[in-house]
Amino acid sequence: MSIFGRSIPFYKMQGCGNDFVVIDNREAEIPREDMSLWARKLCARAFGIHADGVFFLEETPKDSGLDFRWHFYNSDGSRAEMCGNASRCAARLAHAIGLAPAQHVFGTDAGPIHARVILDGPDAGQAKVQLTPPKDIDTNISLNVDGKPLTVHFADTGVPHAVIFVDDVQAVDIMDLGPKIRYHDHFSPAGTNVNFAQAVDEKTSAAAHLRTRRGSGNIRVRHGRGGHPVSGQPPRSDTRNGPAHHDRRRSAHRISGTRQRFSARRRRTDVQRRTLPRTPGPGPLIK
Repeated sequence: MSIFGRSIPFYKMQGCGNDFVVIDNREAEIPREDMSLWARKLCARAFGIHADGVFFLEETPKDSGLDFRWHFYNSDGSRAEMCGNASRCAARLAHAIGLAPAQHVFGTDAGPIHARVILDGPDAGQAKVQLTPPKDIDTNISLNVDGKPLTVHFADTGVPHAVIFVDDVQAVDIMDLGPKIRYHDHFSPAGTNVNFAQAVDEKTSAAAHLRTRRGSGNIRVRHGRGGHPVSGQPPRSDTRNGPAHHDRRRSAHRISGTRQRFSARRRRTDVQRRTLPRTPGPGPLIK
């Protein structure tokens, strides 16, 4: 018996520094209409668990061609089509809890995602995902930001990304400039993720970048999904040499984070599993 009522197991995972609360909805049975509220409550700092987002794993019909599907929400409760770092966490956990085989396909709002959990060798226990191809690519967009022209490139990789190439990503005041691009009229009403990328040579698009995130506003030095549009954009703000070559297979390997390990706390599943009350606690709603 518990004074908090029924408890629900959850997992805490991270991929490349993006941390997530994960709920196996086969057991929790959280209604879809309540998931946004749960995300806002659970991700709240101090009053919740604190995370960049929450996703719920569910079974799919046998004839769907999918092993499972997820419902992903940012920390402000907004539903997101896709998240690269979270997709690797989902693949790893789904295999660990018996929801999917090592090589599988799962459903997202951006479409089916192919994933593989590595079982042998030095990378055993890590996950790779095949990202969806970028679409709606638009280069050399001129935006007026604070009365000054700014060249931005755009690609939709399942979620929208604006890419700005700069000489030094560390010198960018991302807290000031990021939201001005994210909420710019050009990208309304949905907004966009914002990626600041640094070209390291004439042939390489980016080695590192910062970004703001639709829905959480957090800064990340590296971002799984954000690397996808960067790799397909011109290496400089001008396109005299044409767009950079984009190889989906190479990109999927390079930014899937196969060298990044998830949190390892619980026996052989390499994730943390805890319990929480059936109804989210008394934290403030994030507007």
